[in-house]
Amino acid sequence: MTEQAKVPSIRFAGFTDPWEQRKLGELSSEFQSGDFISAEKILASGPYPVYGGNGLRGYAKRYNHDGFYALIGRQGALCGNVNTAVGKAYFTEHAVAIKANSLHDTRFLVHLLRCMDLGQYSGQSAQPGLAVGVLKEVETTVPSKVEQQAIGSFFSRLDDLITLHQRKRESRIIRVRSFIWLAGDISGIGVSAYQPEKRRLYDRRQHQRRNVVLRLLRAMDQRIQGRCNS
Repeated sequence: MTEQAKVPSIRFAGFTDPWEQRKLGELSSEFQSGDFISAEKILASGPYPVYGGNGLRGYAKRYNHDGFYALIGRQGALCGNVNTAVGKAYFTEHAVAIKANSLHDTRFLVHLLRCMDLGQYSGQSAQPGLAVGVLKEVETTVPSKVEQQAIGSFFSRLDDLITLHQRKRESRIIRVRSFIWLAGDISGIGVSAYQPEKRRLYDRRQHQRRNVVLRLLRAMDQRIQGRCNS
């Protein structure tokens, strides 16, 4: 963002209007903390997710918000972190729920807030915390709603691709490691899956062959992890 023109150095084609300075409170139709809920009412499963300051806490039988929201954690060491919630959910008093007004886009606000290091506005106390009133007064620069929608959509698709990539990576690693343990078990390195009541007699050559097989399998595991990380 250049200081004089208020225009980012890199932007989508077709957009030329300067970005405008606004307070966060001016961008939102909803900007408030959630409600208290007792611990015994937070369940392991249920119809509605419960979001606190650090994301999902559990589930509840009732909800207090419905729609797409940006959530800012307002208490603790991780205050200022930004999550999202979609649909009917319960937000606790440790989360600040934000929804854009008709002139702005909530998806864009999510990514904007994540870039703003909101934790710096927490109070200097033993238990760091963010005041809603302080957050509303924080200033930033924003483009038109159409450009906000383009930016928000782009980064949301990017987030989806990253999540998909991570899931594929985890799935591959689990499959390979399962194969390694199964191969080690069947080959007699541990208690045989087919003869759980006894171990096989020690054979040096057989033991050496098994070690070679395990080294190869572990090398395969490392190669797959390397490909998934690249």
